[in-house]
Amino acid sequence: MTLIHKYFFLLIYLSTYVVSSAQNCNVFLYQKDTLQYEACIIAEDAYLHLGVMYLKAQKYDQAISQFIQQSAQNELAENQYYLGLSYQKKGDNALFLEHITKAKELYLSNRKMVFHYTEPIDRVYLEEINHALFLQKEK
Repeated sequence: MTLIHKYFFLLIYLSTYVVSSAQNCNVFLYQKDTLQYEACIIAEDAYLHLGVMYLKAQKYDQAISQFIQQSAQNELAENQYYLGLSYQKKGDNALFLEHITKAKELYLSNRKMVFHYTEPIDRVYLEEINHALFLQKEK
């Protein structure tokens, strides 16, 4: 099993209890040994989480593709933050700065992941965005 698959199934496992009663979700099935697991991931954030998995696996082009799809579906500060990090990993500091700045604007206008009773996976905080901007300015 590849790193992408392991992270994806961890995401599914952690997301199951959070969104099991959600009305608008994608259902994913996977089988391990003789057991079958079912999980539900809210569709509006699915591309974001998949993009983060690709980013962690250092597959930057695939990550960027997922983040672009997320932007078209439901624009979030987290999406722009991770999109900026993907461009930074590819060495494109201009696009990194553009997307990190947009992440901050979205965050300040409350376009961010919010769950009132749980901590969302891949959530980003204003401190992380400001830190990324600070490090870029020091270069």
